[in-house]
Amino acid sequence: MRSTRILRQYIRELLTETTDKKFLAEFMPLYDEWEELQAQYGPVHSGPWTDPEGVTHFPEEVQSVPIEDQPRWVRDDPKFYSAHEDHPNPRRATFSQTHAEENIERALLTLYQKHAQQDFFRGITLYHDLNYRAAVQKPFSSAGLHFADFSREQYLSKDAGTCQSQSGHKDVMSCYGSLSGKIHASYGMILSGWVVFASTTDLSSQTLRTAHAGVREKHKSSGLPKRTSPGRVHSPKSGERARRFHPMKQKVSKMRGQELPDLTEEDIMKIVNSVILSAKDAPDDRIPEILVANWCIEGWFCRASSVDQLWPKPFWRRAKEIGITKPITLIDATGTPIKTVYIDDYNPTEWEAP
Repeated sequence: MRSTRILRQYIRELLTETTDKKFLAEFMPLYDEWEELQAQYGPVHSGPWTDPEGVTHFPEEVQSVPIEDQPRWVRDDPKFYSAHEDHPNPRRATFSQTHAEENIERALLTLYQKHAQQDFFRGITLYHDLNYRAAVQKPFSSAGLHFADFSREQYLSKDAGTCQSQSGHKDVMSCYGSLSGKIHASYGMILSGWVVFASTTDLSSQTLRTAHAGVREKHKSSGLPKRTSPGRVHSPKSGERARRFHPMKQKVSKMRGQELPDLTEEDIMKIVNSVILSAKDAPDDRIPEILVANWCIEGWFCRASSVDQLWPKPFWRRAKEIGITKPITLIDATGTPIKTVYIDDYNPTEWEAP
């Protein structure tokens, strides 16, 4: 506990060094509140690990959340939720958080909106990778919770209309961001919308396909949320590791005839806190996760050199049947856009093969 307090005090001393000191000054009480809440539930483990001899070790201590603090549906299907209840990230992914956790995360989103520069995000490419597989999946069967079937083709029906004339879709969408316009994915959607949160790390946000009928009913007026936690986007231990290993990296660089500069306090803060509020916080190109509300489809993309090489065939075959109207950007292996095509031009010679 003493080392944790020292780390927190060190971060507070850095507030005068960072350009986002107003955000961090308001963020740190939320971070402390989150850490204290998680301590009540037990130790936050880092998952199983494998030793050099190939033996997998599982954490000896995990969190245990009081059943009265969990949503009703956790009790309705204990078999599914018991596999996700011992860590704050899986609880978030499966909509099984406690009210206290949700309240802190909502406060974090409100704080983000206060300081984020939306003009910056309007100037970058937002894209959703339809080939991405979430870490948490809905169960194959459940105790009457009525999980909806998930299909990537369901997004094709959301293509209609222009983003200027239609209201955005309510469920918050997770996507990547690109400052250069390169798209590092195989196929998916190019979006526009209001940025709810952005980070240089995976946010472990809610997985929409784990929202059963009860969850959807709860959020029917506002749409399904996606959030993250102060503990997910702020890691003093990461800064400590960076400071410890950086001299070793400098030695290796020197052996290769290169000079690696010392880490500045601002460098350390960017490692510790992964929140992206504006251009100065962003990496060189790809932003690992952005949460977007009121989104609409500006277009589609696919890694292909010609329109008849669109992949996967069943998806684009269905797109042809529906008659999507938005442009499709073809990209090469480096993510660089090649040209723009439309689904009307899609006429593959072999319709049968997937």
